Amino acid sequence: MDSEAAQGGWVMPADIDPSFLNAKAVRVNLSIPEYLLVRIDKKAQANGMSRSAYMVQAALA
Repeated sequence: MDSEAAQGGWVMPADIDPSFLNAKAVRVNLSIPEYLLVRIDKKAQANGMSRSAYMVQAALA
């Protein structure tokens, strides 16, 4: 690393389990009160997102 920004840095090996990176989409079925589904749909639409994308983003926040 010749970059001036990299001077004084260090590298540390890490053992990472990549199994959590499986991005395969799976269908789920859940039961929630209708008023919450309406709120989710309104917020998803306001953000230009699908219901699924909105719920995933909320879970990652």
